[in-house]
Amino acid sequence: MSENKTPQKQGIAEIVMQNWPALIVAVLAFVVFAVILPRNSSTNKKETLISPFGQEPLAQWVSLPNQEQAEIVATFPIHYPTVLQETCNTMEFNVFGKQIIEIQFKDGDGHLTAVAAKGKGEIELCNDTTAYRKTEIIDVGDLEVTVKGSNDTVSLALWHDAEYSYYLGVQNYPVSQEEMIKLIQELY
Repeated sequence: MSENKTPQKQGIAEIVMQNWPALIVAVLAFVVFAVILPRNSSTNKKETLISPFGQEPLAQWVSLPNQEQAEIVATFPIHYPTVLQETCNTMEFNVFGKQIIEIQFKDGDGHLTAVAAKGKGEIELCNDTTAYRKTEIIDVGDLEVTVKGSNDTVSLALWHDAEYSYYLGVQNYPVSQEEMIKLIQELY
């Protein structure tokens, strides 16, 4: 007669004793990731937690007080038409990660008068969904620039070169095509 053996249920203590090496490794990994890693990855100025798997934090818009700081954060320079600075009271510098620098020109009442932006690569910098009466491509030096506006004025210009994309918007104060070309030449 054969004896019927049924497996007995193991208690938690027995399971832990049989798997103690795995438990020690799990506890040590938790200590490294939860305690040691965040302390070593922070700086005195601003704490940025980076995943232990190497992902960078998600990019977000950051406002900065001046052009120099915006260029440092974005890691590339931006130029702007000085005439826009002369006709506005304030300039706001915004940076999106290391991808985009945007300058907002505002009048004394805080109304937006113009926007100049530069971004790495061939990207869409303008989210203006206005249905303009006129959209055309013009040559400005070696550049092909898409301009949008009405019959006799231009409200925005978009172009890119081998490295960057550019946007110049004057929707609240449209200019002639000749004036826009001068602004583009100074921005580029």
